[in-house]
Amino acid sequence: MRPTECLGATVKPVAGLDEIFAAGLPGEVGVRVVEVPAGSAAAKAGLVAGDVILKCAGKPAETMSDLQRRWSETAPGAVPPQVWREQQAVSIDVRKGP
Repeated sequence: MRPTECLGATVKPVAGLDEIFAAGLPGEVGVRVVEVPAGSAAAKAGLVAGDVILKCAGKPAETMSDLQRRWSETAPGAVPPQVWREQQAVSIDVRKGP
């Protein structure tokens, strides 16, 4: 699947057991961040390439569709995605504009 834009970053689905094991993910779900443009909301929040988004707005983001739906349903302001980084879950605040 081709990477797409969401949360101000370029993301793609986690694919294959090699990627799951390499990231040490707790399951076979999530959306991997592949690029974070300088100055984007994602960059300002500290999202980095290699992070795997597990939740968005407190709800699971198991697929690209889940993540895009959660992002589109969320009102402007702080959107706290939970990401998998360095073998642990981390919460950050991405600011969604109007």
